Amino acid sequence: MKSTQNFTKQEFELALKQFGKNTKCHIHIFPGACTLRISHGCLFVKLEADAGWLFDSIAYYQFHKLIHPLHFQIWKLHKETDKWILECLPDKEWLLENKLSRTSILSTEIADKYFPVDDFEIWVIDRIAMLPSEYTGLPVKTETAY
Repeated sequence: MKSTQNFTKQEFELALKQFGKNTKCHIHIFPGACTLRISHGCLFVKLEADAGWLFDSIAYYQFHKLIHPLHFQIWKLHKETDKWILECLPDKEWLLENKLSRTSILSTEIADKYFPVDDFEIWVIDRIAMLPSEYTGLPVKTETAY
């Protein structure tokens, strides 16, 4: 595989297309936080885009009082000038139950990090992080720890 810092936006987006429906995952451990299971596609992002920091952040916030009870979380990373913004949005069902409009329930700035694309989305369902293209609705089996 290519060196992480040398991916162009187009190469990274093309590489992500290889990850489809998946029922196997890996363990991402961040000390002092929730252990997060990650899909094959997320493992690729973590290793090839040198984005362990992204999964550390998601794992860290799993115990946040507004995020912890959410079964389905949408994590969006986007670039704003010289910093990254990571935000968590609940799914539409939770918003309807709580009579809220589509809004982020957590937003944090991340400085001085490399990521190959300016906008990126990860879904976390029952503490399993996956690319939206990997969602199957089926039970997931854990394979390895990273």
